[in-house]
Amino acid sequence: MPKDEPGPPGDSAARVLTVRGLRVAFGKAQVLDGVDLHVDRGECLAVVGPNGAGKTTLLRALSRLNAGSFEQAEFDGRPLPGSPYDVVMAGLVHCPERRRLFPGLSVRDNLELGARRLRKAADSRAEDLDRVFTLFPKLKERAGQSAGTLSGGEQQQCAIGRSLMGRPTLLLLDEPTLGLSVGVKEAIVASIQAIQDTGTTMLLVEQDVNFAFRCAERVVVLEHGQVAREGATAQIAADPYVKQAYLGVA
Repeated sequence: MPKDEPGPPGDSAARVLTVRGLRVAFGKAQVLDGVDLHVDRGECLAVVGPNGAGKTTLLRALSRLNAGSFEQAEFDGRPLPGSPYDVVMAGLVHCPERRRLFPGLSVRDNLELGARRLRKAADSRAEDLDRVFTLFPKLKERAGQSAGTLSGGEQQQCAIGRSLMGRPTLLLLDEPTLGLSVGVKEAIVASIQAIQDTGTTMLLVEQDVNFAFRCAERVVVLEHGQVAREGATAQIAADPYVKQAYLGVA
């Protein structure tokens, strides 16, 4: 069975997230209109599309930060919890757009806040800190520094590291390259690939389509609040419409 097609009921063990008929409206504006998608265990799914397509709204609806209606919403074999707190405690961790760090706290304190989901002992938190510091050596150098004094790229690393401290079942990454230089984007690509190597399942929302294609095994193209195209990354990258509209290739 192709990976981008819904599986039979017996396939649920491989499915971390299943969403059917997601709708989100703000007043009379219908932002998401019947979105269907799924994320398989261990994969990175990228959602791409133009500004205003509903990409960030999608992640916020999954995190229960925006109200939305679902025909079906299952996470890790159970109904998706109804509150942001319960969503996080279930293992769905959202790394938001524009980082949302606590600028007056140290890098270490920001990271350790991410471990509170598991309420782990200090030695377990130390193990996870070591993993994050191995992934992002600059954060180790700046562990005692206020997060607000970090560069944009370092703040993004700190935000991703904080999310990883909770050992997420599914990591939602919202625009991790926003406002970053080309060189810093390369470092973020390398870090996401390293996170993939650990088996972490990810749902990545990105404006930079080339970046998304380098990170994801499968891609959803979101336009006007609906899924316009879906498939393996190579298939979507070769689509003539996608090449012209998103990659600037005639």
